[in-house]
Amino acid sequence: MGINRVEFVHSKSFLHRDMKPNNFLIVASQQLREVYIGSFSLAKQYRDTSTHQHIPYRVLSSRVYNAQKVRSGNLMQRIQASILTVALNKAAGMI
Repeated sequence: MGINRVEFVHSKSFLHRDMKPNNFLIVASQQLREVYIGSFSLAKQYRDTSTHQHIPYRVLSSRVYNAQKVRSGNLMQRIQASILTVALNKAAGMI
């Protein structure tokens, strides 16, 4: 089920870029078993959604710097990452 979520994110032209067990949220009950993906703070669009052409990779800063910047209190980036998380999960029918 988790791999389906990753494939869905890729189908929307995004790369998560921070896959690790802590970023998977698992809901399990007798009636329901769902896997959610969280923490899209390092996510990046990798192709144009209309043409499906690959967007060239550009190094703007290191991943460590980006993660520290998000954790350090840049409220707008945290809000944007949260909105992206909710939007992708909602589009997948998970919310």
